[in-house]
Amino acid sequence: MLFRGAVSICSFLFLVCPARSQGLPATAIAQKDPQAVSILNQTLATTGGAAAFGSIQDYTGLGTVTYFWTGQTTQAVATVRGMGIANFRLDAAFPNGTRIFAASYYSGLVITPEGARQLSSGPNLLTAGSLTLP
Repeated sequence: MLFRGAVSICSFLFLVCPARSQGLPATAIAQKDPQAVSILNQTLATTGGAAAFGSIQDYTGLGTVTYFWTGQTTQAVATVRGMGIANFRLDAAFPNGTRIFAASYYSGLVITPEGARQLSSGPNLLTAGSLTLP
C-alpha cells in the first residue's frame, strides 16, 4: 500500500517538473489547482504521511512493460528497482537480451540488448515518460 502511494506521488512530481523545464511563464506554474492539491494531500495521508514517504529506502517490482517503437507495440517482462526516490532502474527482458534503463539524480543510461550505451542528461530525464514509474 505504501508503494502505491509513493508511486502516485512520484508520478505527480514527474508530471509537474517537466512544465518548469519547458519554459512556461512562472505565472502558469504558480497557479494551484485546489482539487489536485486535495488529491495529493489525500494520497500522502493514505500512505502514512510525509514521514512514511520519506522513510522509503528501496523497492522492487516485477511485471510487464510495453514499448511503442516505430508504430508497433513490444512487450517484455520487466523488473523495476529503486533506492529512495533518486535512483531508478528498469530491466526489460527481450528474447535477444535485456534492455536496461537506469537513472540516478540528474543522469541516466540506457543499455540496449546489443550492448550499446546511451547517456541522458538531467533536462532529458525531467520529461522521460519512463520515470513515471509503473
